Order: sequence, then structure tokens, then C-alpha cells
Amino acid sequence: MSVDISGKGLTAVDASKFDGKTETIDLNGNALTTLSPGTFDKCTALTQLDLYGNKIKDIPAGVIGGLKELKNLNCFNNVMKKLPADIGGLEKLEEVNFSGNKMMMTTDPLFLGWGSVQVLNLYDNNLVRMGSLAPCVSLTELRLYGNNLEDMPVISDVPGLTIFEIHKNRIAKVADDYFKKTPALERLSIWGNMLTALPSSLLECSALAGLQAQENPIESLPSGEWPTSLETLFVQETKLTTLPASLTACKLKRVNVAGIGSDSETAALEAKMRAIVLAEEGGIFWSSKNEKLEQSKGHK
Repeated sequence: MSVDISGKGLTAVDASKFDGKTETIDLNGNALTTLSPGTFDKCTALTQLDLYGNKIKDIPAGVIGGLKELKNLNCFNNVMKKLPADIGGLEKLEEVNFSGNKMMMTTDPLFLGWGSVQVLNLYDNNLVRMGSLAPCVSLTELRLYGNNLEDMPVISDVPGLTIFEIHKNRIAKVADDYFKKTPALERLSIWGNMLTALPSSLLECSALAGLQAQENPIESLPSGEWPTSLETLFVQETKLTTLPASLTACKLKRVNVAGIGSDSETAALEAKMRAIVLAEEGGIFWSSKNEKLEQSKGHK
């Protein structure tokens, strides 16, 4: 059974509307500022709870801790300063969204039971410190962008992680072996940080298709063999003066190298990359002089 009481301007929740057969509850777009302990006590079969777009400041202990079947929890766009204290015990969670809140830190216990979480969104908060995400071994998508993080999150081996977005933070360094733990990574967005280099382990992500590393003071890129699957490479507004020659073996389709060095060797490499990009339908290349060159769709 599904209960949809979204967009009603509610300031409180009537627990009598739920029972042991309730599987989904949609409370988005109301005016809730908190939830009372016991609200969902009867919801032993609840798998999805939508609370986004309210004014929730906190979820006290005892509100969601008993929802042992919960798989999807969406608390996007509230004003919460912390995760619910008992959320770490929800071991069947698969998708969690607390983006667009006011959180400054999370702690290790909050993630302890999250071995089944596949999608975790904590972007656009005020996070300075992250608790360890080591228990989250099933992650496929991780979004932490738009925070104030100074360090990469602690992770274990996450063989299924394909999307990792951590741009617009304050990260200055990534351990050289960090991406050995994410062998299936396809898209990394790490732009707008304080990085001077990217780790060599990124080259071990054999399915890497997109890398957005612009707006970092990066001085060099890993010099080994880049994954041939790479299609998108954004490195504009960095301090690069050279590019790895192995990039010319990639399936490049969208490349921005505006502002990189212009010695003869780099210029020759740029010309080869430009030719690869413009041979692809819809290919777009921004040159070191910030000239935009585009292959029209339908023409090769």
C-alpha cells in the first residue's frame, strides 16, 4: 500500500494513516519541521520514505530506527544539521539522499550498517568532515560535491562504484593508491578543488569515460597509459604545461585544454587530440587558446 500526502502544507503527521501494509510514504513538499518518535511504528513493511522539500531540522532517535525494511530514504532539501542518530542500523537501505541540507559533519557509526547502500547523495551541505564510508561496499554512485571537505572520504574496496562526484570542495591531495579501490569507475568529477596532481591509480580504472578536473592548480597528469575508454577530459584552468602522449589512444569526444602549455611537443599532441575529437560525431574541442571547435551532428 502507498500513502501519498505530499504538498498538503502539513506541519505534523497523522500516524493513523499508516499500518503494517504500508510500503511507501510520500510526505514531500509539506511544512514539517520535525517528526515525532513513534510516527512510523506500525510501518513494519515500509520500503520507501520521501521527506524531501520540507523544513525538517532534525529526525529524533526513535523515528526511523525501527524501519528495518526501508530501502529508499529521501530527505533532500531540508535544513537538517545532522543525520538521524539511529540511521546506521537500517541495514537494507539501498538509496539515501540527504543533499541540500545544513550538515557540517558525519561520524563513523552512522554508516555502520550500510553494506547494501548503492546510491549515496550528500551534496550541497556544509560538510567539513566525513565519517568512514568503509562499510558501504555496494556503492555504485557517490555524490559529495558542494561541501567543504579537505580530505577524500575513507572507503573500502567498492568494486561497483561507477559515478563519483566530489567537485567544489577543498581537497588538496588524493592518496596515490586511492582509485585502486574503485576499478569500475566510469565518471569522476573532482573539479574546483585544490589539487596539484591526480593519483596514478586513476589509470587503473579501465572503464573510465569521463574526467572533469578543471579549476584545480594541477601541474601534471599521470604519465602512464590512460584508459582507452576515456571520452570526456576537462583540464582547463589548471597549471598544466604538458599532456600525456597516451591520451591520443583514447576515444576522445569532449576535450577542454584551454590554458595549457604551448611548447612544440605539447602543441603537436594537442593537434592529434583535436583530430581525434573532431572525427567523432558531435565532438567538441576547446583548444589551449580557448577556441571552441565542434563537429556538427550527422557529419563525420
